[in-house]
Amino acid sequence: MPDVFDLAISDLLTAAISIASFALGAWLGSWFPDVDQKIRFLRHRSIVTHGFLLPVLLLVGVGATRLERVDWFIAGFAAGVSVHLAFDLFPEGWRGYALISAPIFGTLSKTASMIWLAVSVFLCLSISVVLARGQVGLVTYGAALLLLYVYGVVSQRERIAGPLLTLIAFGWGAASWTLVTDGRYIRDLLPL
Repeated sequence: MPDVFDLAISDLLTAAISIASFALGAWLGSWFPDVDQKIRFLRHRSIVTHGFLLPVLLLVGVGATRLERVDWFIAGFAAGVSVHLAFDLFPEGWRGYALISAPIFGTLSKTASMIWLAVSVFLCLSISVVLARGQVGLVTYGAALLLLYVYGVVSQRERIAGPLLTLIAFGWGAASWTLVTDGRYIRDLLPL
């Protein structure tokens, strides 16, 4: 029969690995959208990088492994992308590089750019909520959003009220919708 102390250490180690995976994903996700500035054929604020596309692809592709560490990494990545996009929803003005750029269609309008970013924030937060399960998941998820938000404010000297209210409202909405639907709208993306 296993020792209670051994179980506690095992649980602690599993939680630490999960949190580290989430943190790495969150950090990478917060930087990912601006990778479009390094890719020659993409303009800044490309629809390819500034949206829910990569988090969904990760969920469908890599998330199919059903490894808990991978789920936590994707949850963190999606949370990091959502924080970045929440800040992008509040540019100094909706012109030029503030607008979303679609490779074939050109630059989207202000309204279309706002809708794309808002939908992307909601879906990324939804992915994060569905994959970061349990009490450890919720605490880690909340702490990561708060830390990423503070980092965005301090390092970028961004506007603070709009992104914070967006993350609170959309995070609450994503969590509520996930509870009501049992996350089926995200889980249905996963292969059996």
